[in-house]
Amino acid sequence: MFKNTFRGFEEHRCIVSKLDDDGKALQLKKEDIFVTESQAALEKHFPRWLLPSLFPAALLSEETSAVSVACLILQEWDYANAFHYGKKFFCSEVHGRRVAFRPFTEFLHKHAVHQAQHPQEAHKAAEFVLNGYDLRWKDMSTIEDEDEIEIRLYMFAKYLAIPSHAQFVEFGVKEALNVSATNRSEEVRSAYGIVRSAHVTDAGNSKTGSTNVEMIVNRINAAMQAANTHARWRRDENSYDEQLKNVLHLLKHGHFKSERVNKRKLEIDASANVNKRMNQAQQPQPQQLTAAVTGHIVFGKLVQRLHMEDLKLELMHRMIPEEEMPDNVTERKQLLKELEVTRLQEAGMKEEDALKIGQKQFEVFSTAEFRMESD
Repeated sequence: MFKNTFRGFEEHRCIVSKLDDDGKALQLKKEDIFVTESQAALEKHFPRWLLPSLFPAALLSEETSAVSVACLILQEWDYANAFHYGKKFFCSEVHGRRVAFRPFTEFLHKHAVHQAQHPQEAHKAAEFVLNGYDLRWKDMSTIEDEDEIEIRLYMFAKYLAIPSHAQFVEFGVKEALNVSATNRSEEVRSAYGIVRSAHVTDAGNSKTGSTNVEMIVNRINAAMQAANTHARWRRDENSYDEQLKNVLHLLKHGHFKSERVNKRKLEIDASANVNKRMNQAQQPQPQQLTAAVTGHIVFGKLVQRLHMEDLKLELMHRMIPEEEMPDNVTERKQLLKELEVTRLQEAGMKEEDALKIGQKQFEVFSTAEFRMESD
């Protein structure tokens, strides 16, 4: 691709030739990565076009490639060897270039499913190809064989529709997205749908090398042509005004304005409550009295410098022996938390509420004062 063996990329090679040694080495590395990643993507995604369900479609291609595919479908290896013997290239009118025949055949043998099951009609079509018939010929009036006509019609209906459904799909999807992107106004969405369905944005802009000015001119010309066509219809067609009035009625007073709006109103009336349901913030929440009101002590305010003896008295009052008393304030507070949670549960409080309160504060049952800094 980047060497002189491929015609093209002349400007690229001219620029690369002017680089220094380091620049050429870096460019060569970029080219190797590009080709490697491209080849990996090709080998990953392209084989889907060689699935058994799509393979017979290649029988409708040019004669040389169609014969190779027919040999694979019918397993006619002797015919294939005799056909491509001495044939180095074939000129493809579709691609506008010569195609190396042997690498093409080897590519098919490598990626195609050799033992694939194909419809009986595909086998008959492959036999016609090997007998010298061109399945692309579509003038049925010159064909007398009913079987041949039947096979051709089957192949046309089964496989000719594939390219039209597989190409330019993205544009239609984007247009559908633009039609749907709107506010709550049904009429505005309908107007967008009618305008954008004209495909004005793609008129003549698929040519390679088109400038922005040329694309804008193409769009303007396409819009003018569409407008002139409607003007001619309105002038020549007697039923044009009546059809336009019918469409306007459906937009303003018919489908969108009346039927759909009324239907939505009925659905809301059937499913909505008389009173609006309260959200999470509006619902009543369980109230908890603060430690200052209840006289409880908050664990977070207890420090080792002031409350070690107070905690010892409180724990001993709760039947903890002196010899089992923890040495630091953290362990004493943790032990007291566990005892307080147990006490609240024994008093009839739910486990969840007991944990919420007992892990935060406790009620004093001993003679300990638990004086604070502010005291």
